[in-house]
Amino acid sequence: WNLILQTETEISVAMGPKYITPSALCALLLGGSSSTSAFLSSSSVAFRSSCRHLQQNRHSPSPQQVTRHNCRSSSSSTSSLAMSSSITGNHLVTIQQAIEIHKKSNNDDGSKNIFIDGSWHMPPRVARAEFALGPRIPNARFLDIDDLGPPPGHPANPNESKNLPHMKPTPETFARAMDRMSIAPNDTLYVYAATKNCIGYHRAYWTLSNCGYHDPEKVKLVQGSLDEWEECGGEIERGELIEGEDERLFRTNHDDDDGASAKYTCWRKYDGDSVVADMERVLTVVENNKNGSAADAIVVDARSSGRFFGT
Repeated sequence: WNLILQTETEISVAMGPKYITPSALCALLLGGSSSTSAFLSSSSVAFRSSCRHLQQNRHSPSPQQVTRHNCRSSSSSTSSLAMSSSITGNHLVTIQQAIEIHKKSNNDDGSKNIFIDGSWHMPPRVARAEFALGPRIPNARFLDIDDLGPPPGHPANPNESKNLPHMKPTPETFARAMDRMSIAPNDTLYVYAATKNCIGYHRAYWTLSNCGYHDPEKVKLVQGSLDEWEECGGEIERGELIEGEDERLFRTNHDDDDGASAKYTCWRKYDGDSVVADMERVLTVVENNKNGSAADAIVVDARSSGRFFGT
């Protein structure tokens, strides 16, 4: 069966969709059976990501200052630490596992372990500014989904005429962004949220997993916040990053798709992309349900309960 997730009010009313919290949605996507698939939507363009069955363990640049703190729960994390070297095939990584992995920046095959702050918040809060101010995991990158996706009205936006934000970046733009972040296809990425209850970092995880640049098995979701990271002895980088001076705060040039080539390319293109359902696909599902036709999808609204119920 399929899940279609969207954010358009008129579609919500037409379909009478189920409500599900972002955290429950993430658990569904990461822990569903191999036959389950999902359409993730942002303003009526839906993205489909294959759900993979979780196996075991479900559960610094100068001049920034790096500090270390003791973990108040170190005794209870011993078993997790002992298993930190065997997370292959798993998509969820505990804070304790992530800390151990962070100590080893390079793997035996020469690939890197790279930590990425994927935080996103509802305006007026700006995750990019918070990352620049710190604290952050040492040498972590920041994935700015607002900056990476083609802006509303831009020719690269698949819904150019609909003025929609947060669309999937083009393969060329994404590959060049990975160059700017010094990320290669064989690197393993660990996506984390800087603060508790962050609603948006799952989208960064999805983007990195489904743009055809990485094997999705090499993209992990860290379960916990920087507070927990610090409590458990993880290194913390402090000090403000200056935009224009620190490469981690680069800006995407969406007008250069025919310009400079990326070192590596994405093997998955947008046209005919199996992980993307466009507006027409979503509307077809809506019409089929309204007309009483046999439905092959369920619409699930992944917004907060307040936005879903209009409160």
